[in-house]
Amino acid sequence: FNMGLDYSYEDIEEKEIISEETVFSGSNYIDTGIKLLETDTSWTLAIDYSWDSGNSNNSTLMQCYQGDGSNGFRLWYSSEPKASWGTSSISAAAVSKRDVLVLRHVKGETKLHVYKGNLPELDVDYTELTASRATAATSTLVLGCARADDGVYENYAKGTVYWCKLWYEDLGNDACEQLALWT
Repeated sequence: FNMGLDYSYEDIEEKEIISEETVFSGSNYIDTGIKLLETDTSWTLAIDYSWDSGNSNNSTLMQCYQGDGSNGFRLWYSSEPKASWGTSSISAAAVSKRDVLVLRHVKGETKLHVYKGNLPELDVDYTELTASRATAATSTLVLGCARADDGVYENYAKGTVYWCKLWYEDLGNDACEQLALWT
């Protein structure tokens, strides 16, 4: 059976990026071609995921991030799973723990609103990550690895993405909390 919540709106464009369990084995990836940060717009991105064991530092499960390490967002491994926006980071779901991460960007802001399901707790874990500058990058949204600025795919990750969806609008705090409360 399916758990979780999904939203669809008549006036908001959306894209379901992954609709069924997709295993990243450390050698495969999906480059969506979506340049989410090319212009300053509002958007919301949700991912239902888990990390497998055996990832090395810099393994990347999802990113839309510039290679110089200061611009965009990524879900990556650095001694532990982390979610980053620019140079700011927070801990993400532990290895072998399934969770939902919701990223919300509001046009004109340099911050990223991050909602984590935070199981087994009953409340969503909410954090604001702030970038040191306005985010603008031609990087594409990639799952399963990192894509360097020169187009090379590297830092492959081991994990599973069960669902991933993008809305080309800010869905607001309440909707993002409900998406993160996936159980």
